[in-house]
Amino acid sequence: MSALRVQAVAGAISAHLFENSSVGLTRNLFWSVTLDCKPFLWNDEEWECSFSTEWLTWPVREWRHLHGQSIGSAENPELVESSFYLAQHHPLKLASLSLFRIDGTPRFNVAVDAMLDLEGFDELDGVDIPIVLRCEAEFTGLVVVPDNLEPAPKTPQEASAVLERFIDLGCFSAPHWDDFRFVFARR
Repeated sequence: MSALRVQAVAGAISAHLFENSSVGLTRNLFWSVTLDCKPFLWNDEEWECSFSTEWLTWPVREWRHLHGQSIGSAENPELVESSFYLAQHHPLKLASLSLFRIDGTPRFNVAVDAMLDLEGFDELDGVDIPIVLRCEAEFTGLVVVPDNLEPAPKTPQEASAVLERFIDLGCFSAPHWDDFRFVFARR
């Protein structure tokens, strides 16, 4: 089968600080890439869809150094999870993902190649379907969710202190509280 005719139209790149000692996951900065796609046409009906890859750990101390990062440069590729959302969550087998910064901007050209195994779509069920996505994505910032860390940072200063061990905060605004998390916006 040829590649699924899905077109990515906009994307976001972000990172969050996370740990889970009960499963042996040590504290780290985890990157996410999300691409929104044009609706998928199937049986004369449009279906909203998107792509997401999460739990990427890259050896960068500054967001601008995401340029050239790929699934191959991820420090813990076994943690990476990729999904295609089409009516529900569908796991993807990610073949490649790469980021290339557009000079002078917080935007990156993102290239994704993956295999999708859909369920619930009749003739598409059980067939490995190639997914090829090319799109620009903007780096949106960093997040610290206090409930994801032990001890939980309670102030913006504490959130900054735990995060700066993983990334240079010199090009971020002071964190602001957003409902349940500290958000570090790009300056």
